[in-house]
Amino acid sequence: MSRITDIADAIAADLNAETFSVDFTAVRTCLPSFDLTDLADLQVCVVPVAKSSTRASRGSWEDGHEIHVGVQQKLTNVTNAVIDPLMELVEEIEDFLRASKFGSGAAICEKVDIVPVVNLLALRDNRVFQSVLALELKGWR
Repeated sequence: MSRITDIADAIAADLNAETFSVDFTAVRTCLPSFDLTDLADLQVCVVPVAKSSTRASRGSWEDGHEIHVGVQQKLTNVTNAVIDPLMELVEEIEDFLRASKFGSGAAICEKVDIVPVVNLLALRDNRVFQSVLALELKGWR
């Protein structure tokens, strides 16, 4: 298995082992595509996106891994009372991921961007809450 998929699998497994304010099952996927009917239940997907390698010294390399964690759910009502708990969940996931190491190479989360915090077009056009955590992780070999 590649290192980036190993890390993505570890992130999904660690998310599933943790208790959050909203229940979900995270899955690692390379194609995060859902029908609106699939989104009736909260979907959390972990997607390997990019990898880079930089020489750290004569005998070692620093690997960079970009992994996205998507949080999506079709909403019955688009109100703050419905959206706020999902935004809180995204921040809980962020806090959890910042404090963890993942995969056999002990990749460490160096940066988290949440873009978008809420996808306004998906919310307006389809009543779908959608948020993406873009993780930058570092590992060495």
